[in-house]
Amino acid sequence: MKLIKTSALIGLLIMFFIASCFAYEPGWEPRDVSTSKITKVLMLGTGTPLPYPHRSGTSIAVIVNETPYIFDAGDGAFHAMGKEMPYFGQSRVKGFTLNNEAANKLFITHLHSDHTLGIPAFILGGWTLGGTTAKNIYGPPGTRELVEGILRAYRRDIDYRVYSPTQKNDTGWRANAHEISKEGLAYEDDNVKVYAYKACHGLWPFPISYRVETPDRVIAISGDTIADCDGIRKASKGADILLIEGITHASPAKGRDAWPQNKTIPIPQQKAMMHSTTKEIAALANEVKPKLLVTYHEQNYTNNPDQMEEEIRKFGWKGDYLSSRDGDIF
Repeated sequence: MKLIKTSALIGLLIMFFIASCFAYEPGWEPRDVSTSKITKVLMLGTGTPLPYPHRSGTSIAVIVNETPYIFDAGDGAFHAMGKEMPYFGQSRVKGFTLNNEAANKLFITHLHSDHTLGIPAFILGGWTLGGTTAKNIYGPPGTRELVEGILRAYRRDIDYRVYSPTQKNDTGWRANAHEISKEGLAYEDDNVKVYAYKACHGLWPFPISYRVETPDRVIAISGDTIADCDGIRKASKGADILLIEGITHASPAKGRDAWPQNKTIPIPQQKAMMHSTTKEIAALANEVKPKLLVTYHEQNYTNNPDQMEEEIRKFGWKGDYLSSRDGDIF
């Protein structure tokens, strides 16, 4: 009997080891450079609309005292949380469970689909596995319409699960939308203060850059914005970590630029209206001086995987910098 129990335990440990090894793409294994026991920043997804196999849609978790606060929910965000769940043998961070009870607050930067496709799974995924806590979703004007539309779209699924023999609870599927339409404090609890500032992203009326203040860290999350923007300046002033989206300054290699052709607005002008170039990022970093600069949601259409860092260094940022991967912890 002892031999059987020992064999079972060894088998379980092997299973957890395998799960840990294969949670992320080979060659894209995440790094943990965090130094705080209170605050962790986990890159759930660092991708773009391009379906890179090693990157989920953009999503960031700020975990404070083992409570996750999620910023954006791109495609695959809930499954990315699964990569950090003890159920699958993970123990790098705490706060993620199958029923998604603790990760119940989501902050959206803007309503582009590549930042919101994961919302249905964020709301419903944990509920189908026993979660009872309603979700709270914060975002710019239009967030309420988006959340209510998602719940309408899944009404038949919800009704089936609640009223059929599966008998799911009638609370865990619910979601409360909170719209943010002015700058300032948007949310506060014992762990965090979350401030919202108006980003600069094309014609969106109120895209948001967030500033998250925890007991021992200040974290700025750009969302999609040009870096030469007062919103991200305010959000990142005195930040320990500045997380900013970016696009390479160099012209794209032939055949690698996925932006659709537009006869009215040239592609370089489109990009200048929407995203942060490496030149702007370096200038912003030198102005606000974060302790760590991190790029995510990167659009690098050159053939050089290190193009982002090389350009940021060329344009004058000499401080600490990382080009993020899915699963990185800061």
